[in-house]
Amino acid sequence: MVDARVHLSKYANRVLTVVKAKYDLNDKSQALNKFIEDY
Repeated sequence: MVDARVHLSKYANRVLTVVKAKYDLNDKSQALNKFIEDY
């Protein structure tokens, strides 16, 4: 596993929040991984 600090735009943050809710994930790190796997 790699740790990374990222700066997100408001839009990117909103997208991760939607992905997190849609797939019932625990945090935005999981949401980011899911987004990357899907797209």
